[in-house]
Amino acid sequence: MIGSSLSRLGCILVGHLYPLYKTFKCFKNCESTSEIEVEHLLDMRRILSFWAVNGIFMFSEYFLDFFIAWIPFYFESKILFLIWLVHGNFTGSQFVYDNFVEEVFHHHENDIDHGLAVSKAAFKTTASRWFAFLASQLANLFALAMQKSHETMMSRMKQGDASSSTESRFEEIGAGDEERVLSASKRTRSKKKIDH
Repeated sequence: MIGSSLSRLGCILVGHLYPLYKTFKCFKNCESTSEIEVEHLLDMRRILSFWAVNGIFMFSEYFLDFFIAWIPFYFESKILFLIWLVHGNFTGSQFVYDNFVEEVFHHHENDIDHGLAVSKAAFKTTASRWFAFLASQLANLFALAMQKSHETMMSRMKQGDASSSTESRFEEIGAGDEERVLSASKRTRSKKKIDH
């Protein structure tokens, strides 16, 4: 056994990085010619079939990994399987795609398309409901903030009216009675603080 972390690295190299480079080369070869040659089409089919089979393999491995990871030489077998899938001499991915994947998808294509359409419509409905809910919550929050702002302004205006009325009293009473007015306004303020 080569170890779990080393074999996982091997799986990433063989199952992802090498096919990624092969995909790059395939696209590069197709772009360099004015017409797509049969050889390039076969390369593209091989690469695309690999990615389809690898996607299904990774999906199934996600659910089965807990049950099969304890099997001796599991990761080594996985590396060999990925080499068989990706290497051009073996064409394992084309074999799996042609004999299993394409057959299953072809047989269930209408059901899958219908399920995707229903899921898309349900997602749109749910998303629009959530958007409407969030919009109403934001509108309520804005209205509450405006109400609090209005209440704060009104209370400050009332306090401003009280201080302006004290100033007008100064003018009415005259300069000799200023101390009496100041002590009265202090009593009014302390009374307001006690009331609050």
